[in-house]
Amino acid sequence: MKKYLLTMVALLCLGFTMNAQVSVSADFLVSTKSKVKPDLGVSLMYLHDIDGALNIGGLVGYRQYLTKEFNANIPFMAIARYYVTGSSYGFYPQLGLGGKYYFWRKTFTILGNTNVIKGSMTQFAYSLGGGYKVSETLDLGLHFEGSGNNVNGILFRVGFGF
Repeated sequence: MKKYLLTMVALLCLGFTMNAQVSVSADFLVSTKSKVKPDLGVSLMYLHDIDGALNIGGLVGYRQYLTKEFNANIPFMAIARYYVTGSSYGFYPQLGLGGKYYFWRKTFTILGNTNVIKGSMTQFAYSLGGGYKVSETLDLGLHFEGSGNNVNGILFRVGFGF
């Protein structure tokens, strides 16, 4: 996990000196399963412009489930984005491949004794969708995101570039 985060930090540092897009996004993920609470979080994305239309890079984020218990995940993905207009603006389809690191803490009481269970796991994750880059500072996206054990959802993302 530390390797992925260090790689993302290195890519971001490189991006400031090269032709790159760096953005911070607000993420809202609604599960496709019933009775599952949504996720709310933030992500950091780095995209390097290959030829004006094709951009590749990576994403790392943090999302918290909107529940009383502590349940969260850290998505990390390689991203490929293609701007249909041929410039780094307008409509784009996007593909992401990587993983999600899940961690949780559950508290329960049995016969008056309070117990805490902690756990974590990492699973393969993918994202397929699209969006529209309105300006240098505003990017709107809608993606289908999935990971192991059929944990799937619709991701709404509002990105702010700098």
